Amino acid sequence: MSDFFAAYGLFLAQLATFVLLVVVAIAVIAATRRRGRAEGLVVEHLNRRYEDSADELKVVVEGKARFKKETKARDKQRKREEKARSKQESPKPRLFVLDFKGDLRASAAASLREEVSAIVRVARPQDRVLLRLENSGGTVHEHGFAASQLLRLKRHGLVLLVAVDKVAASGGYLMACVADRLIAAPFAIIGSIGVLAQLPNFHRLLEEKGVDFSRIQGTGPGGRIVELRCTYDPATKGGDAPDGRKVKGTIHWVSAAHALDAEVRLYDHLFGKADPDDVPEGQDYTVNLNPASLERLTGCKVEPSLTGAAPLSRYQFERQGYFCVDADSSAGTLVFNRTVALRDSWAKIEKAQQDS
Repeated sequence: MSDFFAAYGLFLAQLATFVLLVVVAIAVIAATRRRGRAEGLVVEHLNRRYEDSADELKVVVEGKARFKKETKARDKQRKREEKARSKQESPKPRLFVLDFKGDLRASAAASLREEVSAIVRVARPQDRVLLRLENSGGTVHEHGFAASQLLRLKRHGLVLLVAVDKVAASGGYLMACVADRLIAAPFAIIGSIGVLAQLPNFHRLLEEKGVDFSRIQGTGPGGRIVELRCTYDPATKGGDAPDGRKVKGTIHWVSAAHALDAEVRLYDHLFGKADPDDVPEGQDYTVNLNPASLERLTGCKVEPSLTGAAPLSRYQFERQGYFCVDADSSAGTLVFNRTVALRDSWAKIEKAQQDS
């Protein structure tokens, strides 16, 4: 038995040693990588980068021996350019190129701030800045912060160019709008997506009746909704359904494309008091006349089934009251007079007078 425990203890010691060595190795590798990543900006001369790429291709295509002389000539040319640049009184304008690949939280905004801070310290008035933008949008405040960094460039008098290869929408479009000039690829997605929402009906889901989707798409001038898509359930007409569902609200509507135009006259009480002669001394019943006793509504829409409605015919308008066709009504212009409202407005008037 003692041999078993001795062997088991040796095994545990070996396992612990192995785990410790693995942890130390991981820590060393992580520390090495942290030391290898130098903090700060990475600046690259793009002209030389593309020239070097072309040189590498020529070496493969033409051979190293044939290209050796051209490489030496290129190096000498670069040295002459460096000397000439240092002696120029009016240096050539430069183009600073920045990259911004966005996400929902515009995580690259912090790096953009550091890059902009460096540029505004060294840029000359004739220099320009090109931002290569790829951003499908996200949170408003984060992308607003990123756009404010681009505004700093313009406040320093620098021309800002924005190039988009794939997408600049929503928050990305907000950033692109800051530019003096926007350059987009032929099939790039540019612009605001708008307000889109898909809302599942959880009430029916809980009742295990399926899931219906409603969608409100976009907004017009002044925030006006331009499209509403929903599900029509004819079984709930009248407020009840055969399966026992209770409808809390019903939408009444007419088709504007097929409806008839009509004038609706809303008649109310002629006097504001039950006793018109109840007036202060020195005044008469005219002071109790109700200025809202008649309200004319034009451009109203009614069902096309009312075509040719005869004068004095009576109808109920849903949630409005009872109406009759006026004698002034014609085939081209229907006129309806309200005879009875659904709500007793007189009771409200009396209550208001009592409270006062």
